[in-house]
Amino acid sequence: VSVQPSLTKVVASTSNTTGSGQGNGAIVDATIGELVTYTVTVRIPEGVLSGVRLQDILPRGADGVLKAVSGTLVSVGSNIVGPLSGMAATITDGDADGILDTLSWNLGGVTNTVDNVNDAKDLLTFSVTAVVLDNAKNAAGDLLTNTARLTSNDPLGGAPVVQTATAQIELVEPD
Repeated sequence: VSVQPSLTKVVASTSNTTGSGQGNGAIVDATIGELVTYTVTVRIPEGVLSGVRLQDILPRGADGVLKAVSGTLVSVGSNIVGPLSGMAATITDGDADGILDTLSWNLGGVTNTVDNVNDAKDLLTFSVTAVVLDNAKNAAGDLLTNTARLTSNDPLGGAPVVQTATAQIELVEPD
């Protein structure tokens, strides 16, 4: 049996105080020009993983668009050997529409020292900041889904393991 990494994603903050009062109250609201910061957390299982890659794919296409501003590996648990805190994402235009919408970290081999405890020492934490564009594809009421995708080699030699996690914002008119 192979233990795989786990992945979570949340909206950590926004630059305006729009809140979540309009539309669906359970989803963070955002307006045109607002910065949205997401936190992606990866729990690395004890042992060695190879071929580790994290991609953050911002909303794009007809359902609305966000543009990448920055992406950083902000913390590395003390049991983790491999990637270094402060590592910046490579930011690209994933769908060739002229908007930078894909952030990538190629982490390669990652080792989590065995201590038989699941805690903060086993975590990689990433921060992704994007801006809501003034674009005809963005309209009030749109739900924009941001997807994080973690890929790693299967330690047992099978197909690469791919996991995803999402977080949504809802576009609203400013107060």
